[in-house]
Amino acid sequence: MKKAIILFLTLFLLTSCIGQEKETIYLLFEEGAKGNCNYSMFRDGSDLKTSTFIYKKNITEKNVIRFEICTQFFVFDPKVQLKKIVPIEGLKIIDIDYLTNKLHKQGMKFDKKKEFKQIYILEKINEQEYLQYEVLWKDLYINRN
Repeated sequence: MKKAIILFLTLFLLTSCIGQEKETIYLLFEEGAKGNCNYSMFRDGSDLKTSTFIYKKNITEKNVIRFEICTQFFVFDPKVQLKKIVPIEGLKIIDIDYLTNKLHKQGMKFDKKKEFKQIYILEKINEQEYLQYEVLWKDLYINRN
């Protein structure tokens, strides 16, 4: 009986872990556009504030592209293939608060690589076309003890 319970619990844990699929998510980006977001300087989300921000895009000396959305940074490596995509229907398009809320709920336990399969920035180039950047999320937070 004891072995059956242990076997059942082991199988349950394995199937629940395997069942968790990583998300592929997309953030819309339009340089110079304004948006609103909730932000905290702390990884646990304490002292949460609401702010208006401007979408910013910077290119470094090594041609690395850095996107700034609210207080979050996303980096695109120019060695990765850039894609032009049309249409964007069917993609999981989220806003910045979706990401920061996930981070704040889990705090120090949050692992971007376990949570997300891939994060893309979709930069609008005209009414129907977007450039798709495969990016790394680089958050800047203070950890509270």
